[in-house]
Amino acid sequence: MSRQHLKARNQALRAKAAKRTEKALQLLESGKGITAVAKELGIHRKTLWHNLKNLNEKQAEINAESIEQMRSRHHSELRTMMDFVLKSEEMTDSEVAGHFRAYASDIAKLCGLNSPEKRITANVDATTDPEKLTGYRKFVVATQRLSLEQMERVYGYIKTLTTPVLDMAEIKRSPRTEGARD
Repeated sequence: MSRQHLKARNQALRAKAAKRTEKALQLLESGKGITAVAKELGIHRKTLWHNLKNLNEKQAEINAESIEQMRSRHHSELRTMMDFVLKSEEMTDSEVAGHFRAYASDIAKLCGLNSPEKRITANVDATTDPEKLTGYRKFVVATQRLSLEQMERVYGYIKTLTTPVLDMAEIKRSPRTEGARD
């Protein structure tokens, strides 16, 4: 493929994604959820989520100055509310502490001080029959409840096991391989 062809194809794909994102925004504004919108558009919901995330990042870059002004005003309002709570004589100490913590958390979010969350989900089949396991998985299941001392004994036993060293010349002369050559 030529560079011009690739460039044209990429532009067409970007235009298609932009139209799809615009349609997705309309559907989301109408009250549909991400999964329903993705299904209607014929794409995976993660693809839609990434498209919307990219759109938000582009909008943030374009409107960086106005976003910073809004963030500054919001920060100022939160500080004012925090000061009011601290000076309040009508609230109990626990109420003051709860409100203070909430405002401090909001300010931290606003300033970007909270680290992003990553979650990993694993599905484990707990119904596996240990008798049907082989190899490493069987070893893991069989030894999972052993103490360190018991595991050291298992490793010691494993070291005593000998495995035959294969002699390639002997393998070539074996009757089984000779019959296979004919």
